This record gives sequence, C-alpha cells and structure tokens, in this order.
Amino acid sequence: MGADFFHVAVPITRSRDEALASLRAMSNETLIAKLSYGTLYLEDSGDTWLLTDENGENVLNRDALIARCEEAINITYDSAEDHNRLSGSMRINDCVFAVAGGLSWGDSPDYFDDLCIAYELGVTYDESKQLKWVDA
Repeated sequence: MGADFFHVAVPITRSRDEALASLRAMSNETLIAKLSYGTLYLEDSGDTWLLTDENGENVLNRDALIARCEEAINITYDSAEDHNRLSGSMRINDCVFAVAGGLSWGDSPDYFDDLCIAYELGVTYDESKQLKWVDA
C-alpha cells in the first residue's frame, strides 16, 4: 500500500474577524448542516460535538464546536499569511488561498483537517460572489 497525496485550498476574501463573526452568528441548524458529514463528522463524534439531553435527544455541544471551528479558522488564516511552515498560500488574481497538503498513509497531513473545516463552514469567502476568473 502506498501513500496518497491530499491537498486542500481555501479561498479567502473576508478578513479573519469577518470569518469568525460569521461563524459565531451561525445557527445550530446551519452548523449541523455544514459539518455533519465532513471532517468533524458530527454524527460519529461520541460526546465531543453532540451531547444527550435529559430526554435522550442529541443536542449540539455548541461551545466546544465553536471553539474547534475558531481554531480551524485561525489556522487557515495563519496559513494564508504564511505563518506555518507546513502550509502556505497562493494567489490567483484577486483571491488568496490558504493551502495545505502532503502524503497520507491513512492520516491527514498537517493542517489539512483544519483547512477542510474552514472550507466546509464557508465563512472565509463570500459564497454569493463569483470570482471573476471562474467560468459561469
């Protein structure tokens, strides 16, 4: 069995503060919809992101999830600002991308999961705007 190359590129058109504010403003339903089957896989998280209430219902552990997502967003911006040696940035026209990747033998390369979480949240860029260099 050989290693596979994994790569993620997260577009950044908003400031770090705008991204964090967008995260904090998300409803629980939106967080669940964006993160349920991605890197964090909420449904299989045990007691980390979903807790069981007194009625036996799963409820979101919002404080813990927001803290993890804030960490991922900060790592993404640190990568875009070239503060990490194992991740970096690239620019295509007017858009900066935070990038991470590397070889994987079943594990994630450094910072890969963090950038995936930021991408899944969609808070680092304005989803309503199309980048001018992307075909419609």
